[in-house]
Amino acid sequence: MGTELDRRYAAHSRHARRDPAGESGYNDTDHRRNPGCLCLPLIADRWGRKIALFVYFLGALLSVPTTFMLATEFSHAVLAYPIMGFFASGVTAGFAIYFPELFPTAIRATAQGFCFNFARFFSAAGPLLAGLLTAAHGSFAPAIATIGSIYFVGLIILIFARETKGQALPD
Repeated sequence: MGTELDRRYAAHSRHARRDPAGESGYNDTDHRRNPGCLCLPLIADRWGRKIALFVYFLGALLSVPTTFMLATEFSHAVLAYPIMGFFASGVTAGFAIYFPELFPTAIRATAQGFCFNFARFFSAAGPLLAGLLTAAHGSFAPAIATIGSIYFVGLIILIFARETKGQALPD
């Protein structure tokens, strides 16, 4: 019942297990996600932190399900994946810019560490959820598309966030 992408993913996973240390010297995601990480600071500096994060959260919310649900051929996925990686991975660069600007010096490092790591508590259930959704839908694609809806939470949180562009760091 799986798609061509499911079969390719399984084949890639088997290859990854044969090369666990990355001895091939090639990481197939870095060149697709780093442009997003490099562009977000420029966007945040020009238009503001909230707008930059909004663009990236919205881009990820749209591109994750699109990549996994509509890219039925491997060639389509190869074209869609860099766009998804740009937004989905690139948004993390915004946290490194935004979090230090939110907290006073006395608690800045602790608060940043809490913000970066708090989500890991919930994401620990991710592999279990992905497995359950894959079993329920019969394919990996709808499972990941569903999990990608987490970017909607980021959009909601942005409503309550404050803009920090051009403001001095809190003491």
